[in-house]
Amino acid sequence: MRKKEKNMQKQSDIKCNWKFQLALSVAIFAIFSIYVPALGALGLDLTNGTLLSEGSRLFVSVALATVCGCLIREELEKKNPLHLSGRTKILLGLLGAVFLIVAFQIGMFFNWMDVLQLDPVSILKCFFIAVAAAVFEELLVRGLILSALEKAFQNSRHRLLLAGLISALIFGALHYYNLFQNASLGEINQQVFYAAALGVMFAAFRICFQNLWLPILIHFAIDFQPFIGESGGGGGQSPWTFLLLLFVPLALMAAVTLFSADRDAGICRKEEEKE
Repeated sequence: MRKKEKNMQKQSDIKCNWKFQLALSVAIFAIFSIYVPALGALGLDLTNGTLLSEGSRLFVSVALATVCGCLIREELEKKNPLHLSGRTKILLGLLGAVFLIVAFQIGMFFNWMDVLQLDPVSILKCFFIAVAAAVFEELLVRGLILSALEKAFQNSRHRLLLAGLISALIFGALHYYNLFQNASLGEINQQVFYAAALGVMFAAFRICFQNLWLPILIHFAIDFQPFIGESGGGGGQSPWTFLLLLFVPLALMAAVTLFSADRDAGICRKEEEKE
């Protein structure tokens, strides 16, 4: 009887914990959304694109990311790697290969060369913007939000897949924030689409490798581009056919990888129950 009561208490604590985490996520993103206009009202303009303004935004982004990290510090420090099957490892390799094809097609590697041809101040500004986006968004979405969703679906057979897909949709939707930066709706809709697709991949890497370093590095690599500070960070609109052919296979491969990881996690749970 006591064991049953303890399990019920544990379930209740987890339920409160994930709801609290999601509420904190909303609050942190709200702070991120309003701090620039709030400081502008006080006479400090962080939208003028100077090195000082971008450095200030980097500082705030890292500070908010640190808050996210502190809230899930125990989970990040857990030495509890997911035991991946050979099937899942192969899928991860294929996912990495598909991403490299996508990266080449969107000109990620050429963007790096373009940035490095700029003057030192412009290079530093691109670096600040890319680091701010990568660190803050990954700690918020793949850190705090994904952690909350994993707890919310803890009793589901497809816990990792559901958490990964929903966190990716949230990640995509957050890019509507760029509407306040004078970007067009058509451009933002495309950003939301490919950010959601990339979000599934980021979630797969976060879950399978049990750390945030790889998603942060890849996120930085994508955002390190010469036009990152323009109109919400877009390089203009692309044909939808091109985007669909690139990002749908990427998202599907990541979803299949998460599905396989769920099977691995289920096997691990059964083995632990037997012990």
